[in-house]
Amino acid sequence: LHAILDDDTSLLDPTSGLKELKLKKLIPTVLSSIPISDRSGFDKALEKDASHVEDNELLAKFLRVEDWDVDKAAQRLVSYFKWKSEIFEEDLLCKDITQADLDEESLGALYGGFAIDLPLKDTAGRVVTIT
Repeated sequence: LHAILDDDTSLLDPTSGLKELKLKKLIPTVLSSIPISDRSGFDKALEKDASHVEDNELLAKFLRVEDWDVDKAAQRLVSYFKWKSEIFEEDLLCKDITQADLDEESLGALYGGFAIDLPLKDTAGRVVTIT
């Protein structure tokens, strides 16, 4: 993929100071390396609202968090939609989740002061806790 980026400068948006990648062109290439079984949530989201999944702003968030590594960003994007499809209803798959979308139990957990340690660590190896 790095060769694709080097060879096709049209993938870089010159109007952006961050050189936002137009990943719409890269999504098929990147996804071909991810097993279909891992892509169910992503594929559902793509079918439901491709414009949301291919939105440059959304894709740029995943690129930034992975320090512009396209392969890692794609894997994270696929995992995000898989997680989201497992937890929320299908109609929430292609929108930002707000408190208005949560049920009573979820709101209770949100305001109850529970703390959850995530199974993954941050880049410095520290435990990430959500409160």
